[in-house]
Amino acid sequence: MSDFGRFDRYVGAHAGRFFEELIAYGRRPSVSATGEGIGAMAPLVAATLERAGARASIVESPARHPAVIAEAVPEAGEAGRTLLLYDHYDVQPPGDAAAWPSPPWEPTLRDGALFGRGIADDKGELLARIHAIETWQATMGSLPVRVRWIVEGEHEIGSPGLAGILRVNRSRLQADVCLSEGTGRDEIGNVTINLGCRGFVSVELAVRLRPIPLASSLGGLLPSASDRLMRAVVSAVGPDGRLLVDGIADVVPPPSAADEALLRAIPWSDEQARTALGIGALTPGLAGIDLLRHHLLEPFVAICAVNSGDPSWGLVVPGDARARLDIRLVPGLDPNVAVDLLRRHLSAHGFSDVAVEVLASVAPDRTDASLPAVAAAIAAARDAEGRDPVVYPLMPAYSASRVFRDELGTPTLFAGAVTNARSNLHAPNENVVLDEYLAYIRFFGRFLERLART
Repeated sequence: MSDFGRFDRYVGAHAGRFFEELIAYGRRPSVSATGEGIGAMAPLVAATLERAGARASIVESPARHPAVIAEAVPEAGEAGRTLLLYDHYDVQPPGDAAAWPSPPWEPTLRDGALFGRGIADDKGELLARIHAIETWQATMGSLPVRVRWIVEGEHEIGSPGLAGILRVNRSRLQADVCLSEGTGRDEIGNVTINLGCRGFVSVELAVRLRPIPLASSLGGLLPSASDRLMRAVVSAVGPDGRLLVDGIADVVPPPSAADEALLRAIPWSDEQARTALGIGALTPGLAGIDLLRHHLLEPFVAICAVNSGDPSWGLVVPGDARARLDIRLVPGLDPNVAVDLLRRHLSAHGFSDVAVEVLASVAPDRTDASLPAVAAAIAAARDAEGRDPVVYPLMPAYSASRVFRDELGTPTLFAGAVTNARSNLHAPNENVVLDEYLAYIRFFGRFLERLART
């Protein structure tokens, strides 16, 4: 094991500049859903990678927004291992500006954390990895592994062009392992390592009974689109969010004994989760290990939006109604299977008039626990933190992981991140604790060495 004293001192000495670069990134909108600011971000990412000693280029997506591909190689030009890093420069829309105490595009420091849209997901992690590469070369010399990057601009809209980008650029992106964006620290500050990730499929259910709304005085004569939609949703989604569609048990087996062992090793606390999320109650009817299993290893549905009628109008019966559902997937339940089961279920239960439109999807993925990179990540976290990380059977969030296996044959690992359980990803007041940003740089440096030694 190398002496990381110089590495860590460099990180501390250059922390101010690292944060300024993160602030500069946070000031640039890059919303993939609307395209706002996207055109300027890819060139900025490429330039940042070039300054860190990588060869970078911008590649077009077959869908919407370009990606950046880059490579940094050891001075000798060869290395025993090749590491692929997956990040994205696009972000979610900021949402309601009134919910932000400080402007979402003006990163602001409060109580040791930097607040702003994209600061955590994923500009912070992207930059922290680049800063770690810079630090290694400045203090340790030649890189111990070949490092390749794919930084896309469509992650937050389901990565529709990523498979095509990988297919066309396969020779530039082949690697032993891909380190994807992670979920950082848990509710009590432990570094987390995730052996795979959930997927998702976003669908819109729609009922259209009439082309126009009619007076509510006619409500005794008219069927209600809103009622029809709500009954359809309740037939498929339990009060705990469980996916109730017919046939689900045939495609999603119970968690394995290995998964159950990992679950029971997680230092989970319902109370700590409530505190971290700032809420008064968790999913009804579930607690402890059952709640954690539901959170990580079972399909569930989040009802994200329901729209029918105009609340400012009133006294009318709307003719149509729509609901957006986010179905969170686990290995064994791919997006197309989930949608097919949903459509069959609705038809069988008398809701054939409810249309189902797929808006976006990402397949789930698994990581083999025996992968050398897993051992490298565990050892690196232990070296950097002085304690063992917590290993999760699946990351509760989704990521474009499966596509790397399908297109490149490359397994994906999720290990560490700049985020924590209070980082508010996709929500108002997204943030990164600056000390944890620096801690991730230190972890990543150690991961490079451990990976090279496996």
